[in-house]
Amino acid sequence: MTPAEQLPPQPDHETEPQAPAHPPTGRKPLSLPPPAKAAETASGEPAGHVHSADDKAAGVAAALSAMHAAAAILSKPSVRTAISASKETVTSAVPAEPPINQNPLPPVHGLQFPITRATVATLLRDHLSAPLPGNDPIRECEPSILEKLQTHPSEVMSVAHEKIHVFPFKDVRKCWLRAWVEGSMWRAIEILQGKGEESDWVAEVVRIADMALILAGGVGRERACEWIFDVLERMLEQDGKQNERPAKRQRLSVHDYGDTHRPQWPNIQKSFPSSTVRAPPLRHPIPRHENLSLDVFQAHLDTAAKSQNSKNEDLPGDLPEPIIITSALDHWPAVSDPSRRWSNPRYLMRKTLGGRRLVPVEIGRSYTDEDWGQGIITFGEFMQKYMFSSRSDTETESNNNHQGEEETKPNHQEFYSMDAEHTAGTPENGSTDEQDSGASTTTPQTGYLAQHDLFAQIPSLRSDIAIPDYCYATPIPSPSPITKNATPPLPPGHPSFPLLNAWFGPARTISPLHTDPYHNVLVQVVGTKYVRLYPPGQRERLYPRGVGEDGVDMGNTSEVDVGEAMAVLEGWDWSSSGVENEGGLSKEEAWARGEDLKMRKFDFEESFPAFQGVEGCREAVLGPGECLYVPKGWWHYVRSLAPSFSVSFWWD
Repeated sequence: MTPAEQLPPQPDHETEPQAPAHPPTGRKPLSLPPPAKAAETASGEPAGHVHSADDKAAGVAAALSAMHAAAAILSKPSVRTAISASKETVTSAVPAEPPINQNPLPPVHGLQFPITRATVATLLRDHLSAPLPGNDPIRECEPSILEKLQTHPSEVMSVAHEKIHVFPFKDVRKCWLRAWVEGSMWRAIEILQGKGEESDWVAEVVRIADMALILAGGVGRERACEWIFDVLERMLEQDGKQNERPAKRQRLSVHDYGDTHRPQWPNIQKSFPSSTVRAPPLRHPIPRHENLSLDVFQAHLDTAAKSQNSKNEDLPGDLPEPIIITSALDHWPAVSDPSRRWSNPRYLMRKTLGGRRLVPVEIGRSYTDEDWGQGIITFGEFMQKYMFSSRSDTETESNNNHQGEEETKPNHQEFYSMDAEHTAGTPENGSTDEQDSGASTTTPQTGYLAQHDLFAQIPSLRSDIAIPDYCYATPIPSPSPITKNATPPLPPGHPSFPLLNAWFGPARTISPLHTDPYHNVLVQVVGTKYVRLYPPGQRERLYPRGVGEDGVDMGNTSEVDVGEAMAVLEGWDWSSSGVENEGGLSKEEAWARGEDLKMRKFDFEESFPAFQGVEGCREAVLGPGECLYVPKGWWHYVRSLAPSFSVSFWWD
C-alpha cells in the first residue's frame, strides 16, 4: 500500500466536475430557515429549532447536498478544489476564483509572530479591496448592494440570503451567491476589527466562513476561506504557547489578540466513552483477507462473472462478493500515529479550531423516519452533546424513561442556529428501543455526522488518511441504477472519484438497509460496526420503497427494519445488558416480553412475508483499521456498536 500521500501543489485553475445532485443513500439534504433580521438572529422560530427534511430551504439544501456528494478530489484534496467540484451543481457558471488578484493573501506560515486580529483584518481587507474581475457575477447585483459591501456587509448578507431562498435554487441568480460570500468576507473583517459584542470572536469568524462554504460553496473566495481557517489555527496555537509562558509576561489586549484562546469545551476527554453494544453472533461471516495486493483484489473483481451467489434478474451478469481486508491501512496516521489518531477526541477538537467548525448533523433514529431532521451545529457541540452523552447504556436500551437529557445549549448563531433541546422526544438515531426492544417510551436523542465530506471542509484531516489502492481497481461494467430517480453513477475516470464521506457518531447509530450506485470501500477508523449485506438479486424480497409524498424516489432503501427482523426472526436482543437472557426478569416480565415478541413477529411476517426467503446474507463486525468492500448494488445495513468514525470511498 502506498503511504499517506502529500498534498500536491494547487494549480491556478481547476475544471469543475459534475457532482451528483442527491445523496445516493437516500438521505435528504439539509434545510435551513431564512433569517429574521440580517446577521443577528437565526430565524423567526425559537433559537435552535431543528428543521425536518420536509422544510423547503432549497438553497442550503442543494448546497449541502452537493457538498456531500462532491468529496475530496483525488489529486486536489484542498477546500478550494473539493468545493469547486460541487459548484457545477451549486453555482453552475460562476468562476471558481477571480483570475488575477493584485493583493494575494500571504502564506500563513510566513506571517510574523505574533499574529494579531488587526494584522489579519488588514491583510484580508487588502485582498478583498483589489478590483473585481469584469466577468464577476457579483457585478450583476444592484449598485446599492455593491456600495454597502464594505460598510454594511450584514445588510448585503440579509438581501442575498432572501434572494437565495425566494426562488428554486436552480433559478437563483449567481450574483446573489457571490453577494452572500463577499458579504461574509467583509463581515469577518468587521469581527476581526472588534466591531460587535462577540464573546468569542474566533467562533464568529469561523461561523461566517463556514456558512460561506456551506450555503454558496465559498464561490469566488474559496482560497480566502481556507486562508482564514489556516490563520486562525495558527493564532490558536500561538495563543496556547503564550498561555504557557511565565505570568509576568504582558498579555496583548483582548481586541487585538489575547481573547482567542477561550476553550468552549474544556472538559473533552482524551478517549471516547467505553459504552458498547453487544455484537450478534455471525451466522454468515464475510471472508477476511490480510493486506490484499491490488492485483489480488482485481482478480477478486474479475471472478464476478463466474459467481452464482448474486444472480440478479435486474442487472445482467453477477457482481463480486463482499470481503474484509485487514492490516492494509495500518500506515494511516488516523489509525496508528499517536499524535494524530482519530480515537483521541482532543485531536479532533484541535483540527476543528477548538470545536468551532460547523458540521451538519442528523437528528433521529433513521433517515427513513418521519421525524428525522438535520441541522448545523459546531463540532464541539456535537462532541459534547452526542459523543459524550451522560446517559448510561442500560437507560438507553432498557429503561427508556427519559423525555430528554440535560444538554448544553449552543451559542446563538447567525442564520443557522440549532439546539436539539427543541426536538426532545425525537427517537434516537440508532436506538433499538421501539422496534428492536419493544419499548414504547421516548428515548434520548442521538446526533449522527453522516455522509458528509468533512475532508473537503477540513483538509488537515484529509492528510491523516490515504486513498486505498483498491479504489483504483477496474470493476466489471454495469448499467445505470434501476430506481427511476436514483443518483446515476459518474462516468468512469471522472476526476471526482473516489467520493469521500465521513460517518461519525456514538454507539447505536443506524444506516438502514439500502443500496448505492457505487462500489464502496468502507474503512473503520475508530470503534466497531455491525454490517449486514444482501446481494442485489434479492431486491424484491427486501421490499424497496417507492416514491414518497415529496417526490423523492426511495427505491434504493428497504422498508424492512433489519434490527427488528433480527429480533423477531433470530431472537437477537440488541440491549447492552441482555438481562432477560440471564434470567434477570421476573416470570411476569418474561411472559410479557415473550408475548410482545410473538405479536411483533406476527406483524413483521404479515408485513414482509417474502423476507423470510431472502438468500445470500453476509455479515461482519468491522474493527479499527479494517476495510469492507461493498460491491455496487449490494444492500447493506450498518449499525455502530461503539463510538465510531468511518470513512467511505465510493468509486466506479
